[in-house]
Amino acid sequence: MPAQHQNNLRTVLPGEDGYMLPEDEVPSNMRPQFSSDLGGGGGGGGLCCSTGSRGKIQAMMETDAGDYIVETRYRHVGMGRGKFSLVDIEQGDKDEEDGTPCWCLWVPVVAVVLVGFLVFGWLFMPGDSWGAKSQSTSSNEADLKTYIQMDMELGAVKWETFWEESEANVRERFITEIKEGVAIKVARGLRPNEVLVDLVEGRDDAIAWFEPPQSRTTNVEKLASQLQDDANEIADGIAQSLEMTTGIDYVRGGPMITVSNLRVSVVEKGAADLAEAKL
Repeated sequence: MPAQHQNNLRTVLPGEDGYMLPEDEVPSNMRPQFSSDLGGGGGGGGLCCSTGSRGKIQAMMETDAGDYIVETRYRHVGMGRGKFSLVDIEQGDKDEEDGTPCWCLWVPVVAVVLVGFLVFGWLFMPGDSWGAKSQSTSSNEADLKTYIQMDMELGAVKWETFWEESEANVRERFITEIKEGVAIKVARGLRPNEVLVDLVEGRDDAIAWFEPPQSRTTNVEKLASQLQDDANEIADGIAQSLEMTTGIDYVRGGPMITVSNLRVSVVEKGAADLAEAKL
């Protein structure tokens, strides 16, 4: 009988799943069966033994020369009866192992909360909130109207004097004469009080708007094209009207006020845009 423990050798037998197990761990129903044959012979009795192999001896082989490897296994033997137990892993230890700081877990939560506040403010905050601005924008879009716009450059004007407080009456009459000149030259039933004019301090140009006459509302682009063809004639008519402004001598910087580079276009404007103009 081979010794079970001698020179680091153990008796092993085939177990489940291809593992070689120590003999004492193999269930009895899986152990190989051994046989002995008794018999007599000749003129006398004798004992004949035939023995089978009881297993194989597991031995340490040279590197990469064996057929099996060692795997550590643990078997539950009951509470308090073994040498090993399952314990909880501390969160701090886990963070140190994988390098993930604990506070990183809160970043998505904080981001979601912030987005929620922003959406709420955009939809419901009063006053100058995003929601109010959005509603205002929609309202302005609904109030848009189509206008014919005339941009023109004004020359021979002493703008420093023109914008002095003492010349407020001159500025008012100046704007009135621009309206008169536009209405006369455009004709087609356009009246001076239907023309809107904007003058911007620090610039040497003027802008005039008017809604297309009712008879021309379906041909706005065509009307604008026709007016552009007559741009020089219209500019001369506006200049002549400006010369009729009472007190023009105080703000004129040359022999005659000039109007040039008149450009006609079709635009859409809301009430808020027109309210900013000096009408």
